[in-house]
Amino acid sequence: MKLFFIGYNKTGTSTYFHIFKNLIKSTHDTIWTKKSHILENNMLDAYFNYDCYSDGEECNFEKLDLHFKDGLFILNTRDLQGWIYSRIKHIYRNYPTKANGDMALEWHKYDDKVEVIKLWILRRNNYYKKVINYFENKKNFIIVDINSENLKQDLSNFTNIKIETIVKSNVREKELPIVINFKKDIIKTFEALEIKKEDYTSIGVIDYI
Repeated sequence: MKLFFIGYNKTGTSTYFHIFKNLIKSTHDTIWTKKSHILENNMLDAYFNYDCYSDGEECNFEKLDLHFKDGLFILNTRDLQGWIYSRIKHIYRNYPTKANGDMALEWHKYDDKVEVIKLWILRRNNYYKKVINYFENKKNFIIVDINSENLKQDLSNFTNIKIETIVKSNVREKELPIVINFKKDIIKTFEALEIKKEDYTSIGVIDYI
């Protein structure tokens, strides 16, 4: 079995890694998603020698699905507003040291934070559409919300691996004033995209944007 968590960061990827690392051979990095796009089919088996993959963004799920006949695909997600805020918190987690990862570099490139938040929302929405359209009616796909009360049962049933406990990882309770200040930019972005208030907490596709 190959288990692929194909959602974005800040949706429980560390938690999923810690759940499965003692159950099956697991990896948590951002490289495998890039490798899924650039490796030829005859090189996939040699590189993808783990059983569970998490972290990274926008893998070539079509190629992986066609190649790994025992592949299971999980779109790990969370509420939209919480996801955006968690990404911002991640960028400033070691503040005042300036983060230099891909997400942080993209964030700091824009003076108007509404623009980068808009980019994140539209990118996520378009990717979710592609994933859900591709896996429609396929039995090797599931959507999971890291905040769902049924998370343990859903993962156990889907993977056929008994999961005893779930301890959420990488949770940062500390609030920094600089991060809290960006909450208004999140709401401004929702209003600019005309996202309805009931969809601020959407875990999936927003059809009208």
